[in-house]
Amino acid sequence: MQNPKIVNVDGIEIPFLITTTSTKATQVIGKQGLVQIKKSRDDHRTLRAIITEHTDVILNTFNKMTKKAVFDRSEKEYLQLCDKYINQFSEELHVTPTKVEQRYILIDTFGMTKKNGTIVLNAYMRFMNEDIIENCIYHEMCHIYTWKNYNTMKHDKDFYNMLYKKYTKEEN
Repeated sequence: MQNPKIVNVDGIEIPFLITTTSTKATQVIGKQGLVQIKKSRDDHRTLRAIITEHTDVILNTFNKMTKKAVFDRSEKEYLQLCDKYINQFSEELHVTPTKVEQRYILIDTFGMTKKNGTIVLNAYMRFMNEDIIENCIYHEMCHIYTWKNYNTMKHDKDFYNMLYKKYTKEEN
C-alpha cells in the first residue's frame, strides 16, 4: 500500500498520493486531507515540476478540503476497522456482502457495490478519519439492501430513505 508523501508547497506540508495512469493529462484531485496527483504515463516531468506548475491548484484544492488529520494506521488496523463496520451494518440491515475487496482507486471515490453483492473499498481510506470509513461502508451496505429489497442499485428514494436513517444529508 502506498503511503502518502509529505511535500512542502509554499511553506505548507501537504500529504500527496502519486499514481501513474494512462490518461492524456496529469490531474490533481483532493479529498479528506489528501491530494492525489494522477500522473499521465506520457508526462515526463518530475514531481517537483508538476507541483511547481500546479501550485495554485494544489493549494486551492488543499484549502477547500476538510482539514482532517491524515492517519497512518496499519493495513491490519484498517482491515479490522472495515470488518467491524461490515459486521455491525450486516446485523442492522440484515444483509451481508458476498465479498469485500480493497483497491487503490481515485481518492474521490470511496467505494462501490456490484450487483453480485461485492463491496469494493478504496484502500486509501486507510489514511482517512474513521467516520469516513464508517459512512462509506454503510453507504455501500445500503446499496446491497436496496438491491435485495427493491431490485435497484440507484441512488433513489429507497436508497436515501435507508441512508438517512443513520446519517443526515450533511454527513454524506
